[in-house]
Amino acid sequence: MRKFTLLFFLIFGICTSNLIYSQAILIKDKTLEDFKDHDYDFGPNRKKYSYSYYGVGKIVNASLPDSVFSVRWNALKVTSGYSKKRQVNKYLGLLIDLEISAESYALNKLDSTTVINFNSNIDKARYVFYKIGGDLAFQSNLRPKRGNQLGTYITLGMFGDYNIARRFVTKAKFENGFKVKDKVVYKKLPFAHPFQYGAVLKFGKHYFDIFAKYRISNAFNNGQLELPRLIIGLEFLLHND
Repeated sequence: MRKFTLLFFLIFGICTSNLIYSQAILIKDKTLEDFKDHDYDFGPNRKKYSYSYYGVGKIVNASLPDSVFSVRWNALKVTSGYSKKRQVNKYLGLLIDLEISAESYALNKLDSTTVINFNSNIDKARYVFYKIGGDLAFQSNLRPKRGNQLGTYITLGMFGDYNIARRFVTKAKFENGFKVKDKVVYKKLPFAHPFQYGAVLKFGKHYFDIFAKYRISNAFNNGQLELPRLIIGLEFLLHND
């Protein structure tokens, strides 16, 4: 957890500095008369720009086979990151993302097949992954006006993640005359893959985007049950007007 916190503040600092000193993204039809002052004299029509974002996503129980864990409504992904984009032409750009995230898979079914060292007092269990990763994608501008206009767009590409922490957490209640809560954390799970990859799709407009990430790789080694692969959520973009 300490490593995750340090990485979060490192990326947050990089994102903040880039937000202050990077090119402003133009989302207006006309160039401002004082654009020289507005964009630190970088100019309105450069082919590359950067912005930061944060977001939250729901882990989806989509078409679950018997070999996949079922997760609860509060199974979520939270993320923060930094994006750089370079326009290839007025319709198409290349996007590179760097992000740090946390995913919590709160399990629906609790029994000896889904919970490590299961006992009847356990009432909550979840897999937690702290990740660093990135996306490499193409971004298509649906209403191209300028090289550095974010506008309305669709992004399609691939993502790759490294799990810097892989944990399984259980919580139990004991009520033999006293209410006692017991939390057990299993770290560095040997059967969980450290690397994961998949496909990413986004539809965005100016200050937000709706994203879907589908994990192609397995979360666990062969022979283990699998976690849901689809995450759908919302990202909020931070950039100059």
